[in-house]
Amino acid sequence: SLELFGIPPTEFPGNIAVETDPGDIVIFNHDLYHASFGGGNRRRMFTINCTRQAKTPEDLEMAYQHMKGLMNWYNEHSTIGFDFSTEPSVFYSTIIETADKNRMVHLHQPMEIYGQVSSDLATDIVTQ
Repeated sequence: SLELFGIPPTEFPGNIAVETDPGDIVIFNHDLYHASFGGGNRRRMFTINCTRQAKTPEDLEMAYQHMKGLMNWYNEHSTIGFDFSTEPSVFYSTIIETADKNRMVHLHQPMEIYGQVSSDLATDIVTQ
């Protein structure tokens, strides 16, 4: 926030520090603006993004745009070199390989949307 807005993170309006200890779980709406400041180099994070099942054309479009935005963001900001133009999926293979039919009910739609977005992004890359 200092570089963008000229104020330190601790003085940013709406700043709320969520103190945690190793092993704690923090859950919040991903649309909430959030960041981390001052952590050490041993901090680790594991993220699962959850969404509801899209049921209307508007829901499907929103899910498509969300996936596209996520993939574009990772292409631009990944510190581990993750590249959706070469990586096979946003889903780690283990989550799919170990899925029973109950889990696959929840993975099927996002996997289809991922396939559509991947195809569209690949087309965009080829036509540029």
